[in-house]
Amino acid sequence: FTATLLLAADFTTGEYTVRVSDRYHSGELPVTLINVSDKSRVITELQGLTGGAFTEKLTSVNTQLILEWDFALKADALSKAKPELGEVMERQKPFDGNEVGAFLRKLDRSAVLALLNKGSAFPLQDYLSLFPELDRAAVAAFSANIGDRGRSAAFTLLSNKSITGVDAFAAAFQNAVIVAQISYPLSGGYGHIPQIIDDNRAYLSSKGFNFTVYDANAKLDFAQKLAGVYASFDALKSAFNAVSFTAPPRGGNSGGNAFGGKGGGTVSGGVVPSDDGGGPTQGNTAKELPFTDLQGVEWAVDALTALSEARVISGTGGGKFEPNHHVTREEAAKMLAGAFGITGGNANFSDVTPDDWYYSYVTALCGAGIVNGLADGRFGAGEAITRQDFAAILYRAAQYGNILRDAVRAYTPTDAAQIADYAAEAVFTLCGAGIISGYEDGSFRPGLPVTRAEAAKLIYGVYRLTRGGAAND
Repeated sequence: FTATLLLAADFTTGEYTVRVSDRYHSGELPVTLINVSDKSRVITELQGLTGGAFTEKLTSVNTQLILEWDFALKADALSKAKPELGEVMERQKPFDGNEVGAFLRKLDRSAVLALLNKGSAFPLQDYLSLFPELDRAAVAAFSANIGDRGRSAAFTLLSNKSITGVDAFAAAFQNAVIVAQISYPLSGGYGHIPQIIDDNRAYLSSKGFNFTVYDANAKLDFAQKLAGVYASFDALKSAFNAVSFTAPPRGGNSGGNAFGGKGGGTVSGGVVPSDDGGGPTQGNTAKELPFTDLQGVEWAVDALTALSEARVISGTGGGKFEPNHHVTREEAAKMLAGAFGITGGNANFSDVTPDDWYYSYVTALCGAGIVNGLADGRFGAGEAITRQDFAAILYRAAQYGNILRDAVRAYTPTDAAQIADYAAEAVFTLCGAGIISGYEDGSFRPGLPVTRAEAAKLIYGVYRLTRGGAAND
């Protein structure tokens, strides 16, 4: 049925009972009647209140009825963050006159900030659209590019901070996302750091980050020194400004590397295998060295010489190989495709196109099931490949060629818990086959990048098996 109620202009908003009847029936219906003119009056009253008084008024039944505030976080904000909600709303005054829509939008935003200040858990990414003032790249990174660990870390950095203004929230949010991106990369290692720094350069400079050392050195060298987990934006800034190089950064590190021998180094370089065949040779002397810059990587000379003569690798020009430079993911694909003669295949990565020089190598390995790419749909072109990732794809390449089928897991490093599940079998098995070994302290250090010399040594260990030799001869 349809009923029309005639009410006085100044009727009071509230819950009413309407009695209805006809010739055969009668009954009572509960109804909510809202006087539209009450909305402006209530907003005016709220503007004159602060802190707890504001939230007490907001919590009252009549106020809820009048404002018709329908927000997913309303219950938590009113029950868990009453004082904080009032404090944040006070900073939002004036409320654009008595316009109800504007008031409710600010109330929604204030509920989000109040719950953050209280440290209450909620899916922040679902409410970021309320804040168009936020840096769009930071919003995209928080929503899709830092993973659950990164989001959790960023949320922690934003919690319990007494943020009462939107501008302060925008700055705190960008700070937290940058810290989370550097501390908790999706793909491990530190090859991602230069891109984050470059993308946020103007902002970081405005916050006191000194780029003198960063600009004067290789970016991956700087990233290696900066890599770590940071508890705050200030801690990241202090570490960034404290990075220094006491010697030219393109030298090697002291100590054994994770694959046996000594090395370290920086900056990615290209490895250019050819299509020609050839067989490895041994027993190298100084006269027979294929490259002029192998001092300090004597442990890799046999591998470099054999692979060079087999036309699996070549130098970078001027007789140099740059053995301590880091290998990027696409360079690793080229090395493995050339070493094991893998061709064909298809791939669908957002950062790999037919025009890229590495397209055929990435698609070949993808088609063979050797590479899978990153969780965000990228292959990771341009990023330094980590020790565990290189071990994983080398192991798959070996299995693709029916090598190492009978090898057994025979290695448990002291940092085994840090090795990703997808790489663990590869690391343990390659060690059991004598192809890799750990550091002197028993660790593997899965997140560190692979150098060109290390990659060649590893490939040679498997390559020898295809020629009937032993991996560690």
